[in-house]
Amino acid sequence: MYRYDEFDAAFVAGRTAQFSDQVNRRLSGELSEDQFRPLRLMNGLYLQLHAYMLRIAVPYGTLSSRQLRKLAHIARTYDRGYGHFTTRQNIQFNWPKLKDVPEILRELGSVEMHAIQTSGNCIRNTTTDQFAGAAADEIIDPRPVAEIIRQWSSLHPEFSYLPRKFKIAMSGSPNDRAAIRFHDIGLQAVANAAGDIGWEVWVGGGLGRTPIVGKLINSFVPNEHLLAYLESIMRVYNRYGRRDNKFKARIKILVHEEGLETIKGQVENEFAQVRGGVLTLPAEEVDRITTYFAAPDFKVQTATKIDVAYESIIDPAYGRWLDNNINSHRQPGYASVTISLKPVGGAPGDATDVQMDVVADLAERYSFDELRVTHEQNLVLPHVAIADLRVVYDALVAAGLAEGNTGLITDMICCPGLDFCALANARSIPIAQEISRKFAEPQRQAEIGDLKIKISGCINACGHHHVGHIGILGVEKKGGELYQITLGATPPRTLRWARSSGPVSKPRMCPAPSRPWSIPISPAVPAPRKPSSRPIVASAKPPSRRPFMALPKLAPAQPAHDKLRALGIVALNGMFDDMDALGVLRYAISDVLPGDLAIVSSFGADSAVLLHLVAQVDPSMPVYFLETGKHFPETLDYVETLKKHLGLINVHAIRPAVEDVKRFDPNGDLWETDPDSCCHIRKTEPLEPITEQFGGWVTGRKRFQTKERGVLPHFELTSDDRIKVNPLAYFSDADVNQYKIDHGLPEHPLFAKGYKSIGCAPCTSVVAEGEDPRAGRWRGLNKKECGIHFDFNGAIASPMTAATRHTLWKNGAFMADPFHEWTEGSDPATASYTHVPLPVFLANRDAFLANPHPLGLLVSPGDRIEDVEADVGRFASIAIKFPAFTDGRGYSSARLLAQRYQYVNEIRAVGDVLQDQIPLMRRCGFTAFVVTHEPTRQALIEDRLPEVALFYQPVGTAEVPVGTRPFLRRVH
Repeated sequence: MYRYDEFDAAFVAGRTAQFSDQVNRRLSGELSEDQFRPLRLMNGLYLQLHAYMLRIAVPYGTLSSRQLRKLAHIARTYDRGYGHFTTRQNIQFNWPKLKDVPEILRELGSVEMHAIQTSGNCIRNTTTDQFAGAAADEIIDPRPVAEIIRQWSSLHPEFSYLPRKFKIAMSGSPNDRAAIRFHDIGLQAVANAAGDIGWEVWVGGGLGRTPIVGKLINSFVPNEHLLAYLESIMRVYNRYGRRDNKFKARIKILVHEEGLETIKGQVENEFAQVRGGVLTLPAEEVDRITTYFAAPDFKVQTATKIDVAYESIIDPAYGRWLDNNINSHRQPGYASVTISLKPVGGAPGDATDVQMDVVADLAERYSFDELRVTHEQNLVLPHVAIADLRVVYDALVAAGLAEGNTGLITDMICCPGLDFCALANARSIPIAQEISRKFAEPQRQAEIGDLKIKISGCINACGHHHVGHIGILGVEKKGGELYQITLGATPPRTLRWARSSGPVSKPRMCPAPSRPWSIPISPAVPAPRKPSSRPIVASAKPPSRRPFMALPKLAPAQPAHDKLRALGIVALNGMFDDMDALGVLRYAISDVLPGDLAIVSSFGADSAVLLHLVAQVDPSMPVYFLETGKHFPETLDYVETLKKHLGLINVHAIRPAVEDVKRFDPNGDLWETDPDSCCHIRKTEPLEPITEQFGGWVTGRKRFQTKERGVLPHFELTSDDRIKVNPLAYFSDADVNQYKIDHGLPEHPLFAKGYKSIGCAPCTSVVAEGEDPRAGRWRGLNKKECGIHFDFNGAIASPMTAATRHTLWKNGAFMADPFHEWTEGSDPATASYTHVPLPVFLANRDAFLANPHPLGLLVSPGDRIEDVEADVGRFASIAIKFPAFTDGRGYSSARLLAQRYQYVNEIRAVGDVLQDQIPLMRRCGFTAFVVTHEPTRQALIEDRLPEVALFYQPVGTAEVPVGTRPFLRRVH
């Protein structure tokens, strides 16, 4: 089996270090869950129903005894003493703690294992026949090619963010034991008339809510060109696969909607461009990797046959095991042994740490230190001497692993279901357990014969229910768990989907029965509860109208942050979920931070409500108003109006430092070119020394104002150990307006003119009917907060100068950006230093080509870069838009520009750029990045971007750079 060399070891260590950094950033709050999710998924970490789940890669299903022992160690050290083997020939652990995952990955790396790309919208583990290299009917051992595919696909810079997950299966035998036509790509080894080995390529298969059989796209791809052909398919899918609907994002939908011939034409066109390039597999490299998979040093055996009938008389259980669990071997005197992980009453696919250790010992002693994981959730000892079968069986009996039921009714495929999975509608494991108990009698199983039952807890079909002789699908109806039954699927090579047991109006693939059969769940197995959708930090309830009620006082001498940590921020917010705003404010002022709390108010459209509450509790409380020098005159008048009306006697205006304004905004127009820096010098920096004087401060923020504020709690513990109090957090827009009416509060003079949220005059506009109340703030800019509420963990924005607020990162520094966005209606003949959207350029091509000024091109997802192939040299910059972290179309556009069209000017990434993307972007040809994510900005400024230097994939068209995996071209 394959052995890591120094490059492989360094590659896995680098990925482990990168993910450790990502975990630490998530635990510290630097990464949100939305940002962390695609990163953790690409490292095999799911968030399941009850806990995290870690899925570990078993490439093409091959393991050594040392690796299995490590998995046993992980099960008992970091989990609950067992692991679950999956239908992708991987193993997953259901109970690891997030903080332990980096250490688990480090331990895996020590035995040449990892969890890279076992989840996420990327190319998953390539699966193969579990008897590969041992089966007598094999044309070629597919594992060397599967290893090459593993290297090519691991962290592929262009294909790491596909429209959806992507699965490849291979079979080296004409008898398909890898179910290749159920996969996004299926590869079947074939020989042509000259005896050359190549591959049939099937595309667009898959199960899930839309089961489709793969279609033959090419009947013979030579082995040396296989990677080029796969890359061609992947590029077509990455660029044109649907991203508007995740249920229609798989390549099977693209093939179905566009038609096989259309897709084949696109793939063949792409293949014509890349064939014969760096993806060509040199024979010597294929031979080099193939040596890792050489046949073991088999010994000549005297025992070459076994009399199963005789053994069944002597020991019926042993006879059943021989009859069902032994597969013929290409080497005389040897057999392949399937170890069933389907004991009567057990959870299919589960193995304890003790059982894994036993199997590891058997593999080391009796199977040349090698074992396999099957896509049917069993294990295989591939090379066992027939003379050793009895001793192996006896050891399996002692370990509870000697069930002789492979291929029989109790050998079920079963997903984890609602016992673990948050996507499931019903439980799967208890159903499998009850079926195995019902048919536990060996004679009954023998009478039924070969029968495949496959169970899925939801329509995603992880249990492959569509292709079982009997398929069971868990559904939910009115809160209950029900099961649909399908019947009659056939083996993969003569594939026919299972059909519903209920009546249907016309033939279709796996239709639901009109009345699903209901199978009761054993009352002995309690149904796990789904997690509540209620936010942890704060309730979504509207503010209560009941009067303030006295509550027990907290110890006043205790520091504020210690107090909150002792009580717990969740508990504190829970105490005040049903308290009205006045009660929250009064308690904060009198009990939480007496004498150590300030009010910060914008004196905007809604400020009268908060200030009226303050006046009722203590009109002498310090109120700070950020007088930026850019306010409307009406706002300055409103400050005086409210002071007089409410009797506030301690209002202070905070102004920006004169020297900062003179240095960074001498002309007063910084807001126009760099609004972030303008807010910083006029708001964030002037406020910081004020807030440092107090243990906390009160804000007027409300949940309804923006999506980002939608989870705002009453109390926040900031990163600098202060408390922010948000008494109006649960107020709705109607609550605010009604409060002003009830208490006769004077309205801001601009409110009636359509200004619903009022800040500085240059950056505030009228809000249209139905718009977000804050839509008029910084309209048209990628900006929603001024900086004093920079992140919602409460951290105040770090001090920064206008120079460091530039967002264009290029040549190792942030710099001023000469380019600006295209404005609709601009003149194509005179435009200058603007990124022209690609469709606009095509519509006015002649005018733009005649324009003498520097121009840029803006490429959006879905744009065809080949449409401007002849004109790319016209542009001084090409900006490629990334509307979301997980949209990978821009990577393909950049690679085409840099490699195929030899574009040498600036290629910049625009949009949601995180530091974790930048190494991949650089590999694809990007040379500049527009960075607005603050932690990424700081990482770049401080030169602490975790650089990823090692990649398997070759790039370019001629030379492979040093540091690139030399599986195609040796680099010395």
